[in-house]
Amino acid sequence: APLFTQVENQPMASRALLEKVIGGQYKKENVVLAHTLIGLTYSYENQYKMANRYYDEALKTDESYFPAIVNSGFAYLATEQYPEAARLLSQATQLQQNNVIPY
Repeated sequence: APLFTQVENQPMASRALLEKVIGGQYKKENVVLAHTLIGLTYSYENQYKMANRYYDEALKTDESYFPAIVNSGFAYLATEQYPEAARLLSQATQLQQNNVIPY
């Protein structure tokens, strides 16, 4: 919970912390999470292009990481890039058919 509070209230400080996770010797899943959380800080600031750079990095490590797929889809939706948004959100619904978020 403290990390999410930091992300919500202090995006720049959170990004610096998460960049340290990415640069260190951490487990794959932590790096994927860190990239996704940095993407969320940029989305929070309506910087969707930067957000998608980090979501893309997360997906390079784990192409089926649901939070990165969904949030990237929403970032593309926010920038009116509808074909890419539709592709990602469709992929998300295939991964988790009972999850209502991508609908």
